[in-house]
Amino acid sequence: YQRLAYERERALDQGIWLPSEDDYVPVTLQYGNQTLHGEVRLKGDWPDHWYSEKWSLRFKLDGDDHLEHMSEFALQGPRVRNYMAEWIFQEALQRENLSGLSYGFVDVTINGKHMGTYAIEEAFDDGITRYNREPAGPLLRFTDTEYFESWATTGVDMVDPYRTVPLDAFGANVKDRGYTENETFAALRLLEQWRSGE
Repeated sequence: YQRLAYERERALDQGIWLPSEDDYVPVTLQYGNQTLHGEVRLKGDWPDHWYSEKWSLRFKLDGDDHLEHMSEFALQGPRVRNYMAEWIFQEALQRENLSGLSYGFVDVTINGKHMGTYAIEEAFDDGITRYNREPAGPLLRFTDTEYFESWATTGVDMVDPYRTVPLDAFGANVKDRGYTENETFAALRLLEQWRSGE
């Protein structure tokens, strides 16, 4: 917890936070009758995630541990996701049979201190396709690392970052994904061709 508090202070001083895999610390969670083990770090690039007492946190659970169907998820103050607006949006996606994230609200206590209601949001991993009852397939993204690094060093937004930032796939290192590396490359190529107008 002290390590998280230190990272938070650094982030508040800088006005932005650029996370790395080295920022995770061990964590134990109690959820109902389950005791879960894993790692946790701060979440969020901007101060709205950690300026108050309700810090946004990213969790990765060990091995076969899952909180419901999730092995990776975030806890954050509901205001960060516009209170009920994100829940309504995710419910609307499900109603229209579109892919969405598992999203809800939980009562949280941290190290014996009651923190109140947090939003719990599924992370982008292969659990999403199971949650949405879809066949396994690559989850693609426009990476944001260059955008935030540019802002951190210059204080200026990149011009039209979605035309220039690299593309990649979530979970590229996961084994037994249910789809092949070639399918991932093909999907990335199609997205790049769409982006370039081909």
